[in-house]
Amino acid sequence: MTIWDLPGPARFVESVERSLRNGVNVVVRFPGTMPDGFSDVVTWNSRRFLTVNKFECTRFPLKSLREKYIPNGLFSGDSVKGLCENEAFRGRLIWLEGLNGDLWPSWREFLSKYAEASRSIPTLGRTLFVALLAGEPPGDPPQADVTMAVHDWIDVVDEMDLLFFAHNRLPESRMELSQRLLLATTVAHVACWDVDTADRMLDETPHVILEPYEMLRSLAKEKHWTTETLSDWQLGTASGSGVAHAALAVLADPPREIRRRLWSAQASVLLPRIESHRHVFVERNWNTIERLSYRAGNGVKNPYDAELGELLFLFQHGSPDRATRRLLSGLRDARNALAHLEPLPPSTALELAQFDETTVARNVPFASRR
Repeated sequence: MTIWDLPGPARFVESVERSLRNGVNVVVRFPGTMPDGFSDVVTWNSRRFLTVNKFECTRFPLKSLREKYIPNGLFSGDSVKGLCENEAFRGRLIWLEGLNGDLWPSWREFLSKYAEASRSIPTLGRTLFVALLAGEPPGDPPQADVTMAVHDWIDVVDEMDLLFFAHNRLPESRMELSQRLLLATTVAHVACWDVDTADRMLDETPHVILEPYEMLRSLAKEKHWTTETLSDWQLGTASGSGVAHAALAVLADPPREIRRRLWSAQASVLLPRIESHRHVFVERNWNTIERLSYRAGNGVKNPYDAELGELLFLFQHGSPDRATRRLLSGLRDARNALAHLEPLPPSTALELAQFDETTVARNVPFASRR
């Protein structure tokens, strides 16, 4: 699986291609580096309706384009409009990469003039440009127009994309499905919108994924980010809605935001499992719970309504079964931690994730190690 198989990036590619099909020139801006494979997936699909040319940019756009695409003697003018209308130049898709800071101003001016000139050319006959800008920040785009579209890589990837990506990457054969779900959800919640961070996390062990503070600090160091680094999507340090990159959020002291993301992942996966385990335990120990409830003077009540704390109280004071007490104590401690917005230690979270209903039904103890 590549990033372009994910729903969000696939929609982004479709939006770029839609502009091209409508005869519109395109500027695409990426904060930081451009994701691998973008040019291949767009140009491959665009071959259906345009001849694709990758062009090596120089400081003189009009002169270099004229020399490359128009034979001697067929164009002696020196205007963007003349280039645009020349039959030898029409019907192409020209792919512009490497537009660094020195080259971009002249190309930005050229593309603005070209977009205006191309209005008079029939849609099917136009030569179109795709200009790729990457950097921290990427270059300023030209003004959007009926023949010029700007596509910013902003809020393209979300947690659902990363959940799908992570679940696909994790090995099926080496872990339980519930553990894969816990790890994939953790990656999605921590990385939030950054595929590269998700990819880095998935190269780590389960324990590092569930407690990624040091890994994220190392990533921040590689990027030369500090507590003074601005949070801005154009710098690659935040989403368009202001969600901080994990490697920037981890630099806070303490890193409350990363802790919150870890908790939210665990709560979404483990709290429903704990409740399911409570339900199975009550179902398999119904008669014992009723008997202990009478003995404790609690009267008759529906055992399904008994919380883990109540169940533990009954078995602590009325049953010699240590394994059952350890099971209930572990489940209660894990539930209480998550209920108080505290993420569980990796070993506890992984143990709870693989704890299935058959194990609960046998009253096998769950050792919460907080």
